[in-house]
Amino acid sequence: IDEADSILLDEATVPLILAAAADETQSVAFERAMLMAQTLRRGRDYTIDAGQRRADLNDEGRAAVSAAVQALSGDKGLLRPARRAHELVAAALSARHALQRDRDYTVHDAKLALIDEVTGRIADGRQWTGPLQAMVELKEGLAPSPATRVSAQITYQRFFPRYLRVGGMSGTLAEARRELRVLYDGRVQRVPLAKADRRQWLGERLFADTSSRDAALVERVRRVVALGRPVLVGTDSVAASVRLSQALRTAGIDNQLLNASQDAHEAECIARAGCSGVVTVATNIAGRGTDIVLDAAARAAGGLHVVATMRNRSRRIDRQLIGRA
Repeated sequence: IDEADSILLDEATVPLILAAAADETQSVAFERAMLMAQTLRRGRDYTIDAGQRRADLNDEGRAAVSAAVQALSGDKGLLRPARRAHELVAAALSARHALQRDRDYTVHDAKLALIDEVTGRIADGRQWTGPLQAMVELKEGLAPSPATRVSAQITYQRFFPRYLRVGGMSGTLAEARRELRVLYDGRVQRVPLAKADRRQWLGERLFADTSSRDAALVERVRRVVALGRPVLVGTDSVAASVRLSQALRTAGIDNQLLNASQDAHEAECIARAGCSGVVTVATNIAGRGTDIVLDAAARAAGGLHVVATMRNRSRRIDRQLIGRA
């Protein structure tokens, strides 16, 4: 397994799903639930769990939804029983308030594409389960995907131990050795570096707000580029990468952008990222599968300068970015 810690741990609870076609009339219920969600108020009727990126109805919200269903004219069966209506409205609220475009998903060719949180790349073939996918599509004004129902599912954590032997590699397995031992009875063997590590850690800087941090980043990049070194700036979302790329351009610093929206040009961007004076702004670059090769001028100037603009939820993701230096 390539990037074994990412697959076996970070995505351990991601389900592999077999889906079958479902009743197409569900789309009417989705639209009604989305309209109901617009009438509810945060705090009074529902709460947002930012960590789980989910909205939850409270007692007042459930009562309001039940009353709205009773007030509907025409067929109410699509929103019965009450638990079904509550589930759909909670999904609509999650789509409207908990999930963000260019962080959790993007839109390509009038279609919704989920973004892998670990790699920052488009997660081909992946969809949200239940009504959430359709709700986000309605939010973005897209045609809802064909309705499906889950026939069978299994998580990665239960799937991989079914193999007789499981092995993998990653540059950041050492700190995950305890989890891998408990979950998969797997042991970690460290492979020595082929050459001595010459990476230099320049410490951390903290800022009171995003604008102050962005201004400091622009100045740092300006100084490093003047030395002839290439620079890689890591961000945690598509939106942040676009904002920083624009801030650099406004300051007169040309740069190339690598995020879920530019996946098709990934190899080209990586090929240039090690050239002297080239600035690359990228979402989490773990798992991109391509070395950043330095040209002679960049190597003579001191190598690739990496700037992490935030701390990720997983320390391993931070290390994967830092490891590009």
